Amino acid sequence: AVTTLPSAIATGKVLQVVQTTDTVMTSVTANQTFTDIISVNITPSSSSNKILVIPNLKLGVSGNINNHVACRLERGGSAIHVNTNSSFNSSTNTLATWGDYQNDATNSGWKTTGMTIFSESFLDSPSSTSQVTYTVAVWTQGNSSMFLNRCSVNNADQTMTGASSLTVMEIAG
Repeated sequence: AVTTLPSAIATGKVLQVVQTTDTVMTSVTANQTFTDIISVNITPSSSSNKILVIPNLKLGVSGNINNHVACRLERGGSAIHVNTNSSFNSSTNTLATWGDYQNDATNSGWKTTGMTIFSESFLDSPSSTSQVTYTVAVWTQGNSSMFLNRCSVNNADQTMTGASSLTVMEIAG
């Protein structure tokens, strides 16, 4: 077993890849608190190495026009890769409200019926050789619900489904 890196390995090379996949259809109503929906652990081999974090989630949402949902990336329970502009709410980064107009029998207005993809990449510097946990957490407002791996419609004729993943790669620093 190799326990140390050969000195010939230059920075920028991928040293290890860890991925969590999720195909379970899950409903989350976080009601203005962040709730974890997918996590992955990695143990860097050097504190100078970086971790490339790549979430790829299939999400649906239900609720009315004034209800919002958001996702954020976390390391060890703390938000990372967020906008720190003090003029805005920096705790709910990356994903805003989305939807399409559905004129249903109740004429209730804006509702979402499809799925969207939450995907990004972020190069993190955890400065650690201990196990690091990366998580995607979701936040909902009011009576909004977020659905992992399915759209908001839940019947055999209309339900779109998906598979989600959270991938981390250790990059030689």
